[in-house]
Amino acid sequence: MRLRTYGMVLSLFFALGLVFSFGIEASASHGDGTGTAAGDVDPTSKAEVEAFLGHIIDYYDQVIADSAPDAQNREITIYGRRLREEGPYKNTQNNMYSMALNSRGYVTNHAIYSRSLLGHQLKSDPGTPIASTIQALIDGSDVDMAHCEENYDGQDNVACATKVRSLSGIITVIAGLHHAEDDAAFALPDACNNFMLDTTAEQVYNDHDKLKDYVKGIIGAAQQLLVDSTDAAFNDPDNASLLARSFVLLTNPQDPDGLAAAGEFQTKIFERVFDTIACFASGDFKHKNIYAFIMSTDMAGTVLMNGNNFDLNGLDLQVNDDELGRTDDSIVSLFRDELTGGSGTYQAGQSATVSYRWDDPDDPDDGIPGWFEMGSVPGSSPKTSYIEVANITEVLKLDPRYSMFPDFLYIFGSGTYPEDEMMPEMTTGDGGDGCAIAGTGHMPQSTLLNLFLTMSVLFSVVFLRRRV
Repeated sequence: MRLRTYGMVLSLFFALGLVFSFGIEASASHGDGTGTAAGDVDPTSKAEVEAFLGHIIDYYDQVIADSAPDAQNREITIYGRRLREEGPYKNTQNNMYSMALNSRGYVTNHAIYSRSLLGHQLKSDPGTPIASTIQALIDGSDVDMAHCEENYDGQDNVACATKVRSLSGIITVIAGLHHAEDDAAFALPDACNNFMLDTTAEQVYNDHDKLKDYVKGIIGAAQQLLVDSTDAAFNDPDNASLLARSFVLLTNPQDPDGLAAAGEFQTKIFERVFDTIACFASGDFKHKNIYAFIMSTDMAGTVLMNGNNFDLNGLDLQVNDDELGRTDDSIVSLFRDELTGGSGTYQAGQSATVSYRWDDPDDPDDGIPGWFEMGSVPGSSPKTSYIEVANITEVLKLDPRYSMFPDFLYIFGSGTYPEDEMMPEMTTGDGGDGCAIAGTGHMPQSTLLNLFLTMSVLFSVVFLRRRV
């Protein structure tokens, strides 16, 4: 029982670090648009910019309060989409929108440059007026306390910030700040310099036969990310006091200080996972319409990371391709049946080549209007993907310190867009080897979210007892 529980916590470390990659910033489909709208704000008015920021924070609070636990993940993701859509929370003509950064200075959301700046880091040595302004907003604001910088651009414009608490730590939400996409204030994390693949996305673009090797490289990179993040969190001297304070949970599982320390330690791992999220959508991992995706093995097919479509992170693949010719024409059903041979039970090593319709990033005319609301696939281009079930803890468990970690499965994949070709025959999965995880592969992500606080205690007890 302890091992299974620990596995649930581990899944949260990895999954939520990716699912909440846009940052828990403000809310979802509950918003009624009331409050100070982006288009009505005078950019030079401190009071109006601060009121607009308050509108965003109120919206976040409303989603958290109104969403049922099993719907919160999706609702927050929908909210992230709304922040990036023209409307009450974004007005491009008025240069009024929001962005957010975590406590390590990584961009977790950007209403204008979401795809290009997600996961980029604020430079520690600012060097630019925008970087200096952002740092001042971070330093001057707090939870429930706004701070504004006036005349930050020499044109009397105002930017304001406040902080919110989230499962991924403290997030600084900024409104009113406008900057160029290529402003030198942001850069890819240094970690991306060593985040490389033997078979790159560019090679796959030029030779589709390399697709399988590319996906296997992504699996290896994700496994190593978990190893590095876990090692760094456990070995960081700054975390020593958190681990020490957590020891009290061995004798008193309800100790408030121990619980707080355990929760804060989990946040440290969330942050480290997020440090490399941008690497999965850049460099060796992304070229034109070749990109990686990672999915949960839950029944909904929750997308943990999509290297091209920022809006998919945290949603599911219960979207339909009505040209599949199947009784259940959802993408998640297609993936599950082809990987498991129809059994529905995932095992490490299962793989398949699947064909379906999707949005081709290289085709500006592709795309299905209203796909999200209709529950359909987002595009009409034929796509052929190689998908594989992998045990994310496989490499981690080679270290005796982490040998008690159970297996935990994810679906990794990528696809190509054959030009002017008919959709090829489906290739059934090879089944592979590996040991099925009873129950875990089908555990809804909402259940994991519900268990988060309880698992915080058990995580500390299991890990610390192992070390004693």
